Amino acid sequence: VLYLRDLFLIAPPKECFTMCSEYHVLAIDGPSGIGKSSIIAPVIENLHSQGVSATPFSNNESTPFAAAIRELAAGSHRPLSLALATAAARAFLLEMNTDKLLVSDRHILSTLVYQVLDGVSLDYLRAINEPFISSTHFILLEVSATTLSARRAARAGRGSDRFKKALTAEREIELYHNARDSSRQ
Repeated sequence: VLYLRDLFLIAPPKECFTMCSEYHVLAIDGPSGIGKSSIIAPVIENLHSQGVSATPFSNNESTPFAAAIRELAAGSHRPLSLALATAAARAFLLEMNTDKLLVSDRHILSTLVYQVLDGVSLDYLRAINEPFISSTHFILLEVSATTLSARRAARAGRGSDRFKKALTAEREIELYHNARDSSRQ
């Protein structure tokens, strides 16, 4: 068990990854400010100690699509373009990486929160992300709305996009629960 403040995460056993399809992703997701980025290194260290070759990645930073994703998320209201750019970034990463487990601090659950909030249909998002859903193990980090609000207040001044500005801690937690539930269908 890895511990980070009030977040608990049990690293999946190595055998868990042999059941995936050709591509392997461990997606650590949750509301903004919950600690996704902070927990990536300890998770990768834990996986390495279990003999799993793992590397971090980000849809928003690790591909040629990064600048477009940041621009689309920051202010322009082109929800289909953002959804497709994010899906294209996932495809690029998976096609470029064939031998390591990819560990992401945002992935499909974030899409099912932010792009649905932006008006893109859940069915469409599921369709363009289907190749990645079946090869991804999801971990949703959760804390109380009070704890999340406090964490966000401590991070004041860090960059933010229009999605983060539009959501209270309570609403974002609710949307992540909805995304989790819809990903199980």
